[in-house]
Amino acid sequence: MKTWGRRWARKVAQQLGIYESLVLKKKLAVRRTLQSSEPLPVVEIVKSTRVTLSSAPQWNEASVKPGDTVSIRVAVTYENTSEVSKKALLLIKLTDLDGNEVAEASGRLARSEKLKSSYKYLASTLGKVVTVYEFKVPEGGVGLQVGFCAFNTQPGEAVHIDQVEILSRKKAKDVVQFVAPSAEVAAISILGWPEYPENDKPYVIGVMDEFTTGCFEQEVNLIQPRPDNWYALAEKYKPAMFFIESAWKGNQGSWQYRVGEYSNKPGQEIAFMSQYARDKGIPMVFWNKEDPVHHDKFMCSAKLADHIFTTDENMRGSYRRRTGNSNVHALPFAAQPKLHQPAPLEGRLARSCFAGSWYGDRHANRGRAMRWLLQAANRHGLDIYDRNHGTGLFPFPEEYQAGIKGSLPYKRLCAEYSRYRVFLNVNSVTDSPTMFSRRVFELMACGTPVVSTYAKGIEDLFESDAVWMVSSEQEAEEAIHTLLTDDREWRRRSLLGIREVFSRHTYAHRINSVFGHVGLPPVTTIDPNILLIARVSSEAELYSVTKLCEQQVYQNYTIAIECHGAADLFDLPVPAEVVLVQPGYFASAEFESRAVTYDASGWLSPHAGYGRHYLRDLANAMRYQPQASGWAKALVKDAFQFGQNAQMDGALWQMQEFLQHGRFAAPEGAISSPRLYCADSKEYFRASFTQSVAGL
Repeated sequence: MKTWGRRWARKVAQQLGIYESLVLKKKLAVRRTLQSSEPLPVVEIVKSTRVTLSSAPQWNEASVKPGDTVSIRVAVTYENTSEVSKKALLLIKLTDLDGNEVAEASGRLARSEKLKSSYKYLASTLGKVVTVYEFKVPEGGVGLQVGFCAFNTQPGEAVHIDQVEILSRKKAKDVVQFVAPSAEVAAISILGWPEYPENDKPYVIGVMDEFTTGCFEQEVNLIQPRPDNWYALAEKYKPAMFFIESAWKGNQGSWQYRVGEYSNKPGQEIAFMSQYARDKGIPMVFWNKEDPVHHDKFMCSAKLADHIFTTDENMRGSYRRRTGNSNVHALPFAAQPKLHQPAPLEGRLARSCFAGSWYGDRHANRGRAMRWLLQAANRHGLDIYDRNHGTGLFPFPEEYQAGIKGSLPYKRLCAEYSRYRVFLNVNSVTDSPTMFSRRVFELMACGTPVVSTYAKGIEDLFESDAVWMVSSEQEAEEAIHTLLTDDREWRRRSLLGIREVFSRHTYAHRINSVFGHVGLPPVTTIDPNILLIARVSSEAELYSVTKLCEQQVYQNYTIAIECHGAADLFDLPVPAEVVLVQPGYFASAEFESRAVTYDASGWLSPHAGYGRHYLRDLANAMRYQPQASGWAKALVKDAFQFGQNAQMDGALWQMQEFLQHGRFAAPEGAISSPRLYCADSKEYFRASFTQSVAGL
């Protein structure tokens, strides 16, 4: 909510005469919480049935977390032996998530290989419950076994355990209990807050910085509260999830200093959210987009989450050890189709562009790589969007000043991605299998070739050479010069990048991954279910159509073929994706009733050629231009725009559009419509066109 909204809410409360009382109630609730000095038990096991010990250990198991303080309290009685004799043992085993033993940190226990545990002698407590051992759970410890056994007892001697208490507690200063505000306080906090649309998207309460907001807000109903009104919004909208990222400011700056580790946090709202989410059974996830560089900074919030996500696969082990949470997953960056869409070569500036900060002597390796990469680009024309422009911080050297274009907010910068032939990228993290600049995904989605310094993640995540990685100024010179002058190579890498990102690396893929890991159904269907139809009158034509099944990368489709002429066509073997039907079937009510279960439909022709990525490319176009009535392969040259000429047998249509018009059209006829989106001209061939099928 904007500032004026908060002021208006305050004014209304003052006019009602309740503002001061609301503020006082809120302060008292927080004060009562912070003044609580009693540690809160995390795990409590109490057994009060008398057990007589033998030489075989009797074990008790509990789950603990790193940093917890564990107290073991027992009542021990010796029978027919001295109260100070050593006739019993306390056994301790502490394990990590993988079942490996973790050394108990205090060092006050001996080690027995025979018993395969640490131990101490257990004297008689004269039947009274006393604390016999206490320790702090070290990093990595999550599984605790506490055992008891008799030691060197003679005939007639016995040791009895009358009561066992195993308590695991956090320090009081680490435990802040959430106290829900009153109904009137909650109502005031969201006065003037905008309503969210009714749709089939789930509600997610998120704390995110600008970039992440722009990427996820298209996929869910994203509610971005202030620290003072998250509770009221959660009560109103019943979110499916709380999503906290490693935000420096968060939600227009309202969460600054509240997500990371700071000496004097202004509030404990992330901890409150965590408690609320657990009480309500709502999953809370944390995503560190700053890994590995700021891994420690946000560990405090990671410890509060049910599931932890990281941009760096290499950090999963550290999170597991330090939080005791096994639900740790890699979540790389991606592209957002609403912001990042392909554009053709025509009209692009024959220059390179770089967006970011000058590193100079910061991050020595990145600074050196930036120098030689920018030097190579500057010889051919270089524009720079400087993140720190106008601040006086970290200015670019004089030789680049002529190309400085200032600073742009995130969404406006995204619009610049498709204006240049080449974008440059420098990686701070080079050894992560999943972490590299989010801009690489975004530029690839725009069809803009990227010249980048090395990153293992680029090498591992992408199946193609869409990104041109370089390791020296000479290699950078060659890459930049080639992409500025060689249209064929430019197009090859451009189309590879588009195909790669939209098939596997959009934020729809990422949010589905998050929901899947926490046990929720997917948010969206990414790959549409496609129905293709064709007419054939010979065995040769039938083979021409069905051979598409042998080579298509995309698999979510069915082909219905009307067989005209020879009756024996129905006796021929066809792939599982193919259904043979009688002439006239496509005009029938039965066809219509079955077709509506698909998302899109289009004609195939036995006289056209289809490359292996034909359906994949059109399915991708449906993702980044969902408002179109149809999607087609462009003719002769790449278009990536509406209203171009196309062919009916090289297009897909929204199902209702196809049922009304497309199924009655000539399969090999020319088409043009202001609502028909024409993508690239690859992967579709007709003999009458000038393009060649070679290289598809």
